[in-house]
Amino acid sequence: VLFDDAGGAGLTYHLSNLYMDGAIGVSSLSSLAASMQISANTLSLSERFQLGRVNANSVGVLTISGTGALYAASGNVTLGESSGSSGVIYIKDDGALYYTTANTGHTFYIGSATNATGLVDVSGGVFVSSRVVRLSNATGSTGILNISGTGSVTVNSNLEVGNQAGSTGSVNVSGGELTVTGTAYLGTRVSGTGYLNVSAGKVTLANLTISNQTSATGVLSISGGAVTATSRLVVGSTQSSKATISISGGSLTSGATSVSMGPDSVATISVAGLGTWTSSTTTLSSGTNAATFITVSNGGRWTAGNISISTGLSSSTV
Repeated sequence: VLFDDAGGAGLTYHLSNLYMDGAIGVSSLSSLAASMQISANTLSLSERFQLGRVNANSVGVLTISGTGALYAASGNVTLGESSGSSGVIYIKDDGALYYTTANTGHTFYIGSATNATGLVDVSGGVFVSSRVVRLSNATGSTGILNISGTGSVTVNSNLEVGNQAGSTGSVNVSGGELTVTGTAYLGTRVSGTGYLNVSAGKVTLANLTISNQTSATGVLSISGGAVTATSRLVVGSTQSSKATISISGGSLTSGATSVSMGPDSVATISVAGLGTWTSSTTTLSSGTNAATFITVSNGGRWTAGNISISTGLSSSTV
């Protein structure tokens, strides 16, 4: 399906629901995958939008390029709706995707069902969501958000990465810009795994929590670019959480920072090479039996305001 300017520029097409469910077991690059391209004009959806909806292991692909735009105004958006299915969105050039639902209970899912895969790749244009964006929502699911080139992603809510046991969510920023006005969670739910990998570009988060629930794993890796957690950074927030920050280039700037807050949590932070970390008030190992390990080496720099180190049943090594 192709929406281009053949019918005249500046047109808006209206649909209630959009479901895409292609051939089973094919690659997202295959001609057998259900695909749609919006290269000009606007498609407006008033209800649900689902890629990989009905059949297990099916594939749905949407490409928004040129001056094309998609407005999803209501309902959940799900990429990988059925078990083992895949849903893929590419945003290029000056393309735009707006998730504008007013319902606070609705969510943009990237990798929704068991063993499903969701991918949003933004190399140009914009992706703006007014509600939660959730990567890897079920056991065994994979959710990926890639931002590169001139791409811009804004989440005016929370960004949740790694939401179920055995699920993996990854946000990869190699250019462009990511803005989250709520909290970005890496390792959101019990035993979920979440990654934020930044090699270039700009990442601005109101709050960042790395490993948010019991036995969750969260990893922030910065090799270039700039990451800012404006209000608060929490590294290892709950029981047995595992949190890692690795800064080998680029910069991390954080507001009030708490490290190893949960009982038996472990947080490891390394700053090396051209990497820099600037934090304001910083509290280390406040959880019972929690452990914090901070290493600054090979030219790396950590500039901190006040530092508070627990003297209870916890350990901190700097």
